[in-house]
Amino acid sequence: MRLHIVPARTGIRWVRLGLTTFARQPFGFMSLFFFFIVLASIALMVPIAGGMLVLMTVPAMTLALMIAAAQSCGPEKPLWTSVFITALRALRKDARPLIMLGVAYAVCSLAVVAIPVLTIDDSVFISNYLQGQPVPQEIAQNGYFQIALVISMLLSVLLSLAFWHAPGLVHWHGVTPLKSVFFSIVACFRNFGAFTVFGIVWFGIFIMAGIVLSLVEKMLVDLQVMSQATGVLTIGGILVMTAMFSSSLWFTFRDSFEAG
Repeated sequence: MRLHIVPARTGIRWVRLGLTTFARQPFGFMSLFFFFIVLASIALMVPIAGGMLVLMTVPAMTLALMIAAAQSCGPEKPLWTSVFITALRALRKDARPLIMLGVAYAVCSLAVVAIPVLTIDDSVFISNYLQGQPVPQEIAQNGYFQIALVISMLLSVLLSLAFWHAPGLVHWHGVTPLKSVFFSIVACFRNFGAFTVFGIVWFGIFIMAGIVLSLVEKMLVDLQVMSQATGVLTIGGILVMTAMFSSSLWFTFRDSFEAG
């Protein structure tokens, strides 16, 4: 396995390939995505450990969608059932390293939140950030809260980079979970330009999609359609956009590593 350095413009290509692949097999991607949404909903019912279990599924979901993209971008269009079954079989085959990655991801995710809480201002951060409560203006302007928020955001970005390629490295190159995290960080930083362009383009797509959804929701309200319909439209749009984004992850991995 060798790291492949790509030019910054490759980020645009990754986005284009992801959108094209999703459009080619949308039901296959959405079936996998909703499968993990259902798993997460069930996991949340588990007392105390529910949130931890949900976080543990992230590497497996990432790999499943990468496998779906790898199948769907081939010369022949596979059946959505084939995409779904093949992805789940691969997860079963790599169950042990994926569980290890899942545990590591869950622990690190908790640490991302816990470090600012424990080192800066626990009362403010816990009551207004962890519980998802609206943050009063006086607290939002508090220097401690702002520092905690910045630290949490930076750690979240680093965590995403660490696990970006890790599931793919475990599956396609047989790399151990620990080494896969290290190689993932290295690959993301070495291809920083391409990933920056990739992120900017996707950010723009999400913004445009949000504007379109807002206009459609306004139209539905003007037509006096039930308010519940607008909520379903918003949630559905977010889920579809997330699945579309996930379909492009395979191409970032494929172009960053080559057999050697």
